[in-house]
Amino acid sequence: MVIVKLLGGLGNQMFQYAAGKALACKKNTSFYLNANAFITNYKYRSYDLRHFNIHEKSISLNEARVVHYLSKFNIAIKIYEEKSFTYQEDFFNQKSKNIYFNGFFQSEKYFKNIEPILREDFKLLTPLSSPSEKILAVIKNVNSVSIHIRRGDYVTNTGANQLFGLCDLDYYKKAVRLIESKIEAPHYFIFSDDIEWAKQNIQVGNSKTDFIDFNDSSKNYEDMELMKNCKHNIIANSSFSWWGAWLNDNPNKIVIAPKKWFASQEMDSKDLIPLTWVQL
Repeated sequence: MVIVKLLGGLGNQMFQYAAGKALACKKNTSFYLNANAFITNYKYRSYDLRHFNIHEKSISLNEARVVHYLSKFNIAIKIYEEKSFTYQEDFFNQKSKNIYFNGFFQSEKYFKNIEPILREDFKLLTPLSSPSEKILAVIKNVNSVSIHIRRGDYVTNTGANQLFGLCDLDYYKKAVRLIESKIEAPHYFIFSDDIEWAKQNIQVGNSKTDFIDFNDSSKNYEDMELMKNCKHNIIANSSFSWWGAWLNDNPNKIVIAPKKWFASQEMDSKDLIPLTWVQL
């Protein structure tokens, strides 16, 4: 069996699920999720994969008890800790039949080979709200471009700010100019965890713009569904908008991502951005 510990927000949960699912598929074994952290540790995060078409099996024990629990049934299990942010070459070389993973695994190199499976797993099952349904209809009928601005704890949490920093306005201006040079009559749909800041600061000239201001953090999966249906994407240094862009199935999509993903010089994001995306 493969067990993956889920941590963080929706984007992080999707990376962890995708990597674990890829390994379970390769080993042709069962796949389990340990989502206990959302009961014991996270005050501002929730287990959001429940909104998608995943066939989950959950280990609902405290993390410290998982290995002990399995040992009662004489099941030996290897604990695999992610060593760095870059792709781990030994990820698929685990000889143990039972593996417990802890990490973030933020690279499509872990799961590119099961992309069709993941696209099916990450189909939204929870119905959209009426405002989201209405804007989705617009998104599908224009040259839609999502713009995601991540602020939130990147602003309020000192540790997060020092690690990630913020995409500055110059990045968004350059991204919009690139879109304008390649896309006829783009219509921008702007998403943010600080939408009022976005309304005051994000400018796209005379192009049509809709600010998605009707979904809060409890409906973040609706924002992701809207972003993935846009024809093109301008993302932040955020795993959330990364997945919105990755799930976009437009074969001619333009995805623009920040070249500088981290503020910290100690972090290496070389394996994070797919080769077909544009980095600015």
